Amino acid sequence: MGKNTNIKLLLLIAVFIMGIYVLPSAVAKYTGSHTWELNETGGVTSLQCGKCHTYIKNEITNGVTSDAMNAHRNASNNSNYVGVGKIINISNTPTGSLDDVCWMCHVQERDALVSGGHTKVVIRACTDSDCHGDTTGTTSCTIFAAGFSGGANTSCNVTGRINSSTDAHWNFYRPLTRLTSTIGNEDGGNYDMGFMACLACHTHVGLDLNITRPQKLSLSLNLTSVTAGFNATSLSVNYTNMTSTTGGKEPGSVWA
Repeated sequence: MGKNTNIKLLLLIAVFIMGIYVLPSAVAKYTGSHTWELNETGGVTSLQCGKCHTYIKNEITNGVTSDAMNAHRNASNNSNYVGVGKIINISNTPTGSLDDVCWMCHVQERDALVSGGHTKVVIRACTDSDCHGDTTGTTSCTIFAAGFSGGANTSCNVTGRINSSTDAHWNFYRPLTRLTSTIGNEDGGNYDMGFMACLACHTHVGLDLNITRPQKLSLSLNLTSVTAGFNATSLSVNYTNMTSTTGGKEPGSVWA
């Protein structure tokens, strides 16, 4: 054999040896893990989400003592809330596993207006009408509120409260609802960005909040008498030379 042939043979052997170490990992990730799910006979509601999304499963496990995580887990395991013909109308019966939490938020409903031929996995945002998106605030979630430290929560659809101008968070939430997100709503169209208000305060997402205020208020008062006091004759807001303040929240889990 010539020198060039020996070099080519050595390179071929080197590639073969590397393959022994590299391919099992690739096969396990791209063939093995997908085979877990392809071999399931129950469709998307048989997915064992935690096998791939271990970090999420760990967060749920570590957060079961908090009110919010406990409530979501209880909801996902309540047949009055999840199941065929229920509020979350999906084809599965609660099993008591952590995977139920995934299915509750990510399995397409039976009466959905959009198709999901591959996996029927969707993103159900916090402000979905079946979750916290009842803007009338009339829906009670006492059916799955067991585990709340403060007892049953009768107003889990908080958008009914923060959608009102009497709520302190109204000026934060309402402007977001006027923006459209890229997340499709399975009932048709796309979610508005209102759910970002939920993420900003209740998840690991950080927040930079820039608030622009009027420079000053101009109020004219007219003294009518010493005993009667002042009457306001005019009030204006000076919007020139706006001042700005910045607030923020560091990333970190705040599920409670």
